[in-house]
Amino acid sequence: MNSTIDRQGAPSPPGTVAVIFAWDTGHYATLFRNLNDLRLPDGSKQTFWRGRHRHLLLNQAVEDALETQSYWVWFISEEHGFQPDVLESLISKNQAIVAPIVVGNRGPFHPTAWTNVTDGKVEPLLLNQVTGPTTLTEVRGASTDGMLVRRAVFEAMGSSWFKMAGENEPEGIHFCERAAELGFQTYIDTSTRLSTLSDAEIIPVHRGDRWELTVKVREDMSFTQQLKHR
Repeated sequence: MNSTIDRQGAPSPPGTVAVIFAWDTGHYATLFRNLNDLRLPDGSKQTFWRGRHRHLLLNQAVEDALETQSYWVWFISEEHGFQPDVLESLISKNQAIVAPIVVGNRGPFHPTAWTNVTDGKVEPLLLNQVTGPTTLTEVRGASTDGMLVRRAVFEAMGSSWFKMAGENEPEGIHFCERAAELGFQTYIDTSTRLSTLSDAEIIPVHRGDRWELTVKVREDMSFTQQLKHR
């Protein structure tokens, strides 16, 4: 394992990578290849949680992390791909709650993050309204996929960190709303991105003054689509 260094030059305390298997998507080979290459701070661990109810798995993962004195928890599922330095990048931002850019697996491919909530409905973060590729952006909430959370947030909440989302509510809304009430801001780090694994691999890419999606069908076939988020 490697020691991750934060912005102040101090080694990051160890944490937990919580791998959530709530769906049977068939992308396990990509996930385990990425987990094998993932760079972790010394003393960190990986835990694996399988079941039908995602919110229960998330709660179980947090309980385990708190019992073993993890300083942070990073959530990931078999639906996403990532680079070996994804955790190093998120840890270096020194935020209590920070998530990468992740897009949905269906058009219009909005990020799984939102800027406002009205009557349980969210306004998605639009990538072309973000000023650049290395911006730490405040949001109202985000999906837990790829989200890094410090133990202080969970301790402040006490228990029942995650609940089943209601109809038309995004996963993560309950957690982010409770965190905000306690003074914890959620951030999106647009310099860190996960790919979304569907029938193809969907990767957000920043080019100059705009965002595009690279859709990789197989090793020798891919195409780029310009986003029309306004």
